[in-house]
Amino acid sequence: MKQKHTKKAFFKTTAKTPSEEFFYSVAQVYVKSEKIIVKFLSSYKITIAQFNVLAILAKAKKDLTQIEISKKILVSQGNITRLLERMLKTAFIIRKEDSSDRRKKLISISPKGRQLYNLIVPSYNLLISDIVGSLSKKEKLETTSIIKNLTRAIDEKYN
Repeated sequence: MKQKHTKKAFFKTTAKTPSEEFFYSVAQVYVKSEKIIVKFLSSYKITIAQFNVLAILAKAKKDLTQIEISKKILVSQGNITRLLERMLKTAFIIRKEDSSDRRKKLISISPKGRQLYNLIVPSYNLLISDIVGSLSKKEKLETTSIIKNLTRAIDEKYN
């Protein structure tokens, strides 16, 4: 009989090696944190992906192409197209033609999108601080360094 795999079953798996333990622990933090953030953002009627797009565009020094946005939030071209279409309908973003290449579309944050982003960010930052609040500054810095090193190693080996 094939065993059904659920998130709970995945995390209850007993890790046998330090590598497995590390991997499962990082995944568990991600899943639990994501659940908290989804609930928080739902009160603003926005998804994590939409918030990430707003954050990228709010911090960008120029308009971005759809491809640039998809690389920054790590979603496929098909998914980014649907995501941006929904955000255009809610008027969170603006899309215009690139004057140097009419085939390219440039995306920027709209005044409505910037207003929503600016409304969310202070509470979002407090939430993130609360989520990691049990760690000391030293632990946060060490963990960040370890995860960045692992990310670089994964990029070099698998991308």
